[in-house]
Amino acid sequence: MTNEAYISTKQTPKKKDPWVSIPYENRRGPQGHQTATTCRKKDSSPLITNRFPQRLKLKKRAEFQKIFRQGQRAVGRFICIDWRMSNLSETRLGITASRHFGPSHERNRFKRLVREAFRLSRVELPVGLDLNIIPRQHARTATMATIRAELVFLLNRSIPAKSLLSNSQCH
Repeated sequence: MTNEAYISTKQTPKKKDPWVSIPYENRRGPQGHQTATTCRKKDSSPLITNRFPQRLKLKKRAEFQKIFRQGQRAVGRFICIDWRMSNLSETRLGITASRHFGPSHERNRFKRLVREAFRLSRVELPVGLDLNIIPRQHARTATMATIRAELVFLLNRSIPAKSLLSNSQCH
């Protein structure tokens, strides 16, 4: 017997050449590419989320400048708080962490800690303030609990009690 008897008469299909990308070949991604956030379904349940609401954020440069020009400052070990009275029924928060504080991961960590401290202590804080929180160098080692305690302490110490009500008195 020869080996030629066992050879198939059908041709094998050609394999495509594997595509190997080169660096920076396609910066924009494939056509029709969608990010993960647009693909997710939004939860329609009426559950309370723990997100920091947009209405409580200071966003515009003019708002920050107004606090700096017309407001007062309270200084602690981890944070400086610039604050001023506002006509709103809620206290709003702004955070200013410049490059002088440190690299981006440290600035972002500080901002996350402050937002969480503010969110958890909103009930203890006075109503009708615009706050701008600035980190001090010791804030790099601070925990959320220490920032929260200092936030509440500084505001309660520096704001006259007769001028404002706290959130717990309003509810």
